[in-house]
Formats: sequence, structure tokens, C-alpha cells
Amino acid sequence: MSTELYNKIYEFFTTSPIEHITAFSVIYQVMEDEPLIQQDILREIVNRAIDASTNIYSNNLIAQNKLLRIPIQTLTKGRAYQPIYFRLNSLRIKAILEYSGSSQTSFKIYMWKTGRHGSAGHGEIATLLYNILMTQACDIIENFNDAFEGVRSVHNIKRAKLERPLTRQEISRNMTDLKRKLTQSSSQFAIEIHEGLNNISESDLTWREPLANQILSDESNLVQNLSGSAKNSFMRPSHKMRVQLPSNIQVICTNFVKNFYDGDMESLPQRLTHNNTWIESDETLANVTDDILNSLCEIWRNPAFDEEFANAQSEGTYVTDVIVPLIRSSLRKLPIKKYAFLSTAERQSLASADRRGKGKQGKRPDVMFMEKHREKLYELMFVECSRLICTERKKNDDKLKLWREMNDGMYWVHKSCRPSKNEFGVLGVQIAGDMLHLNILIKDCDDIHHLFHLRSVKIPVRPSNDEGVTQFVETLLLLRNITIVNISLLFHSSESRSARLKRQSSTISSMVNRTYMPQRGAPKGPDIHMSKKLRSGATRLSLEAISDIITVKGTANALPILAKKYNVSCTRIREIWKFAIAINN
Repeated sequence: MSTELYNKIYEFFTTSPIEHITAFSVIYQVMEDEPLIQQDILREIVNRAIDASTNIYSNNLIAQNKLLRIPIQTLTKGRAYQPIYFRLNSLRIKAILEYSGSSQTSFKIYMWKTGRHGSAGHGEIATLLYNILMTQACDIIENFNDAFEGVRSVHNIKRAKLERPLTRQEISRNMTDLKRKLTQSSSQFAIEIHEGLNNISESDLTWREPLANQILSDESNLVQNLSGSAKNSFMRPSHKMRVQLPSNIQVICTNFVKNFYDGDMESLPQRLTHNNTWIESDETLANVTDDILNSLCEIWRNPAFDEEFANAQSEGTYVTDVIVPLIRSSLRKLPIKKYAFLSTAERQSLASADRRGKGKQGKRPDVMFMEKHREKLYELMFVECSRLICTERKKNDDKLKLWREMNDGMYWVHKSCRPSKNEFGVLGVQIAGDMLHLNILIKDCDDIHHLFHLRSVKIPVRPSNDEGVTQFVETLLLLRNITIVNISLLFHSSESRSARLKRQSSTISSMVNRTYMPQRGAPKGPDIHMSKKLRSGATRLSLEAISDIITVKGTANALPILAKKYNVSCTRIREIWKFAIAINN
């Protein structure tokens, strides 16, 4: 039995408001950590936690009754054991019912008042109590089963949005295509990568891995195990992007930290390339640095990000008050400001929508940097953010989401134009807690996509030392430098006319894009055959009801209509709707 889960449930029972304690709420929290937990094991853990928690609520009848309506194992009818205690003016019952399947599990009911006093014999009262207890116990069993089945189905729907059994043909096609490109490539790394691919079983690859999507990541074993010259060949585009920070920037950052406690269209850029130099003058870089530090100054003075409150801030606050101002400062006064902008309202990605197909919704990155060229919008940078406190799961999910968006963005660009290969790239910025990870995806001369992790740096949300501030400013200036080169390369690119260059993105669609596509004549909404039936008391909801509930949009005014339509209580409809809302956010 998981001690960690037991402690989590016990803490929930003993510290949460009484109105928050329900079978739904406790099961939902457990499944966040243990999505595959068995129902019997969960019952046992919950019962143990309740046994320990009831002592804390010894003087709170409402709380005890609330707790005792949550657990229970399968009841063996006919087995009710005393002791049953009576008092003259009120009836106090302590009934211990033993259930099959576990000798350690028990269900305790305290302070049960029936309003019958003295006139009936002990035998008659005991029989009456037995019937009441058995009825209540059966109801609680049903409630717990309903909650478990409902939460499990909602969790399955949530997981279905992120993963699905892969179509092996898609991975096989991608691997075959990648091997063909490597065979035709004249790059030094191509032969060694090709040999490495022969040692990888396609059955071991999933859509979550860059390699299955025709992306060679510098973090992969394939690249890490390359010989010296081959690895240098692979990493050369990334190395060319690294430049040495001017000495005056170090001085500016140092002075800023020391003194803190006080307090239209320009000419089109020439065709630029990455050559280990800064595109702009030291004076311009100094002005941009001042803008970044001014934004940082406002953040440091914002009480929302003091140590006392910072961890309680939402992702939206973090993005709006910290991330966006800093990125905006680093991209201010670009040479084509009239044709480029920062989208910060989770705008739908055109590249993602294009991959999914006509009429389908694209992903919505937290922030995008977009440029208009030849009457078409291009997405040159994607940003995915977490809260200031970031879980490992959120970090991994955002990392996955980011390189998929970058890959879609690269295909979207090459559908219309042909920027210089091995130079032009799509940027990706991941904000994971107080860390900023700068990435870029490029396409080489053999149409092979390379994913590079350029820099990881701590975001100085609170007053920091000059070294930390300098490294952070350097990272934002590097982002700006790469963006200027990308803009130039895009403006000086030729149009794509080849059907080969306009082919669909190699990004493998996740389950939400396939399983949830209703067929002609099928009801709208998610593929509810993937979920178990949600139950409400003695009423089993139909597939139509489940579809209506989990896809309902608008206000809560729709819920009473659903409740009346399917003969289910509004309370239960609202509970199910709450979870449906949660998984869609």
C-alpha cells in the first residue's frame, strides 16, 4: 500500500473544508498521481485514512457523516456485528460491518440518531438499525463506485488528449524517409546516424519522441554518440549562433544591480546569416539591454512576485507580468516592426491547424512571434509557459508540445517560401518554473530537421546577483539576434513552387486529433466509446448524455436543461461538468 497516497488522502481529509470532501474529489486527486490504481486498493487506502481522520472530528457529527459516506468495500449481506450502544435520551450507534475481501477494512458509523427512544425493545431497534445500516452501506457502495467510474472515465478522456496507440505505418514511413535523406546526404554525420538508426527498433518508438517525427535532437543518444568530427558537423549551425558578449553589456548589468535599490516601417534588412557576430551595433544592444532591465526593474518591484506570494501566482499572471514584458523588451524596435508582432492571447497556431486539416482547430501556444510576408502570416517563435512552480510532468508535456509546434511552423514556412537551409530556424522558448530554455529547429540542405537546445538560464524574478542578470540578458539578446537573421532570411527567400516542398508536416498527430473526429452521421463531440459510462445514483447515463455533458459550452444555464432531459440531478450534472471543464483547459 502506498504510504505517500495514504498521507495525501489523510491530509486532504483533515485540512480541507468539509464541503470539499466528496468521493469525487478524493478519487480525482489520487488518480492525478496514480492513474492506474485498482479500485479495491484505493478503497483500502481511503478506509484507513478515514479511520485515522474520524478521531479528529470526534465532536463534529456533520464531518463524521461526510467522511463515512465516502469509502466502502463490497458488502457481504447478513454480517453485521455489534457492539451497538444505547443511551436513554438519544441513540448512539457504533456499528462495525465487516466486508469480504479484506479483514482489515471496516466501516464505522458514529452518533446515529433515529429519534426513537425507549418505547421499543432492544431487539426491535437493533433490527430496524440493521436494515437502515445495510441500506445506507449499499448506497455508499454505489456512490463510491459511481465516483470511481466517473473520475476514471474523465481521466481517460484527459489522457486521450495527449496520447494514443501509434499507427506503426506512420513511424515506419518517417524512418524510411529519414534514412533516405541520410543516404543522399553528403554531411559527415549522415553515415554514422544512418548506422545508428539500423540499431533502433521502430517498435520501440512512440509519437512523443523527436526521432519518430524525423527530428534529430542534439540530446539524443544518436547525436551524443557521434565521433568528434561527425558531431562537430551536426552541431555546426548551432555553434555559429553563439557569440561573445560585448564587455560593455557586462558593465551595464553590473551597474544596474548595484544601483537598483534606488529606484513605423524601416528599411528592409539586407540578407543576413549567422556568422558568430551580433547583427546590431553595441549602442543598439545597449539600448535594448536598458529596455530589458527596465522591465526587470518593474518585475522586481512587483509585490506579487515577492517570496511570500510568488508561488501562489497563476500561469496567466506569470506570463502577463513577467514573461511577455521581458520578451517584448528584447524584440522592441526590430527593423520590420510594421510587419511583425507578438501574439500573447493564446492565438490559434496557423501551422498546427494546417497540419490537422481543413476545419480543424490548431494548438494555442501561450505566446507566438509572427511576421507577415507576401500576405501570409508566419510563426517564427513559439513560447510555452508554466507557473512559477512547475511540476516535472508539466515540464515534460510543454517540452513535447513545443518541438511539435516548432516542427509544424517549419513546414508552414516551407509551404510558401524557401529560406536558406542550415540558417533559417523556428525558435521555441520554454518557461519551466524560473528557468528559460531557448531552442531552435532548423532544416539542413538534405531536408533533415535539427533540434538544438541553445541556452538554459534562470529567470531573475526577484533581485539577483549581476552574473545571473547578465546571463539572462545575454540569452534574450541572443534570441533577438537570431530573430533578426530569421526575418532577413524570410524576406529574401524565393517562393515555393515544388509540390515536394509543400508536403504535409511530419509531426504525428496525437489521439485527440484522430479518435475524436466524428464520422459522418455520428453525434458531435468526443469519441465517447473511449470512456466508461458515467453513472449518477441508480441512473446510468447514456452515451448521448455523456457526449452532451462533456462537450457542453456556454454558461451553467445549460445544466438544468441537461438534468431534466436525462432525468439526473443538477448536482450530479454539475459535478461531471466540472471535470469535463477541467480537462478541456
